[in-house]
Amino acid sequence: MLWCVVVLATCLKVLLIKTYYSTDFEVHRHWLALTNSRPWRFWYIDVTSQWTLDYPPFFAWYEWCLSHFATLFDSNMLKLSKDGYISEGTVYFQRLTVIASDFVLVYGVYLLSCYLTTNPIRKCSQYKARWKSPTTIFQVLVLGNMGLLLVDHIHFQYNGLLLGILLVSVSHILNGRHCWAAFWFIFLIHMKHIFIYMAPVFFIYLLRNHCMVNEGKRLKWEWRNADY
Repeated sequence: MLWCVVVLATCLKVLLIKTYYSTDFEVHRHWLALTNSRPWRFWYIDVTSQWTLDYPPFFAWYEWCLSHFATLFDSNMLKLSKDGYISEGTVYFQRLTVIASDFVLVYGVYLLSCYLTTNPIRKCSQYKARWKSPTTIFQVLVLGNMGLLLVDHIHFQYNGLLLGILLVSVSHILNGRHCWAAFWFIFLIHMKHIFIYMAPVFFIYLLRNHCMVNEGKRLKWEWRNADY
């Protein structure tokens, strides 16, 4: 059922390729050119354009990776200049990178769906109508989220990718793999710093559930080996 939802959502995203896009489209186009044309040590100090790089390093390296595929569509989009650039190849390439990045979101949804269908407390497999099961409803609400469609596939951003990493981290928490959960959350912060507002929640949860144990009515510190 997950793949039915994925196919339907992807078809809708493809239909939105030629729609309106905001200035963020040119911002990310410039970052492709910047990371491809300049050594990494100049990425955060280059002022060729007003669209200076203001995302954390991991996202900058992600743009660098994407830039190596850009020449397959239009190599001119990688020319660093203060002026904007647009072409049909550029539109198709950048839109498709967002669609492809959303498969990280699909993976995060898959992990949480597995938890919903296997956890004895929250088991959802008893629902005979698959489209009405909590798991399917969760998949539709996330993968078909109209907010993400609007912001990512019309306005133009990569929030689906970032939300996918967050869901991967949450899935590890639910399955008791605290170190992996911490790893993916730290990775997420290095992709987009705005998620740091969630850090206190992760910190308190991991402190209580990984670093401390119950001893009667008292809590006791306990050093645990990494449970990868």
